Amino acid sequence: MSDSIAVLRHATAQAAVAREAYAVTVRHVTGRPAARQPGPQFAVAGMRGALDTMTALLDRTPDTLAAACTTAIFVDDAAERVVTAAERLLAADAEGAARLAELRRELRATPPPVPDDRCHELAGKAALGIDPDATPRWL
Repeated sequence: MSDSIAVLRHATAQAAVAREAYAVTVRHVTGRPAARQPGPQFAVAGMRGALDTMTALLDRTPDTLAAACTTAIFVDDAAERVVTAAERLLAADAEGAARLAELRRELRATPPPVPDDRCHELAGKAALGIDPDATPRWL
């Protein structure tokens, strides 16, 4: 399997964890008094926006390592934000918090196939028009 496909598969797995955290949150908040408050509504809306953006990126990313890394960088950050928002919303809900703890472990369970610093380097060099194979990693 190529590095770009491995990076995208890892990002897809992270997005799936975030999607499950969102689903758990919506199930546990729906119908409760907190659902009528702007804080939870805004948090859920932000989670949904992050999920939609992750999905769009994953569906449209070309099969190049630099592009896959760019998507992975976003997905990694967005998945972390979604899970954190879910944890905040369900902190007082024992069942929801327990499921989110499992999801947090899943999010961190598998290291990325290409290290984060390498992905940032490849994405940055691609954006700046620098050939990563013709230049040293860092001067």
